[in-house]
Amino acid sequence: MKIRVATEEIRDRIMQNIYEAGSHLQEHELADELGVSRTPIRSALNTLHKEGLLNYFPKRGYFVREESPDEVLQAWTFRGGMEGLACKIIAGVEAEPSLEARLNECLAFGDHSLEPDDLTLENIVNYRKMNNDFHGTIVDASGNIFLIETMNRFKNIPVYVQLLEKYYSVEGASPNRLLPWLRRMHDDHHRIADAIICRQAQRAEALMIEHHYFASQYITQRMTRSESE
Repeated sequence: MKIRVATEEIRDRIMQNIYEAGSHLQEHELADELGVSRTPIRSALNTLHKEGLLNYFPKRGYFVREESPDEVLQAWTFRGGMEGLACKIIAGVEAEPSLEARLNECLAFGDHSLEPDDLTLENIVNYRKMNNDFHGTIVDASGNIFLIETMNRFKNIPVYVQLLEKYYSVEGASPNRLLPWLRRMHDDHHRIADAIICRQAQRAEALMIEHHYFASQYITQRMTRSESE
């Protein structure tokens, strides 16, 4: 129980950037902070190292992993390839009326979430929900159990989740800083849905791949900007 609790607590603090990238996590300090012995801390750090959230260096210890632009590109290239394949599969056959209705529902909800020129955090939360529903609908509609299972696992990889949080983070600034990018991304959603409904398989696949490539470039730019500030 103590190991699980310690692992979840440290993981949450890394995800919330309480323990910043490059931070040295030392057993005795964490044990004092969490009010446990060093034994569960040691197990927790080992688990988080296996998850990819920590780097381990002999004689130095554990450090919060610093993401690289290459990792961002790799993650979103993989996701683009998998979801592009899903688009190709479902656009290759006549779309079920329920699929078309679901996609249109997502698009309308996204339009509404991004309509204000002065975004709130609630707008961003609503957009994120719509975005998850839109992409999840496409993956599930492929009917490919291997693709579906692979994407479900991928979306739960802690390193990917951490990168995704950086995408939506406003870091204390106005949510409006995300507005141009989110509107561009949602325009992609409209084009992707149109290609699927019109049964343009290759176009749908290419649009989805480009959609995720653009996301990777945006995240990389934000990472580079934060490092220079």
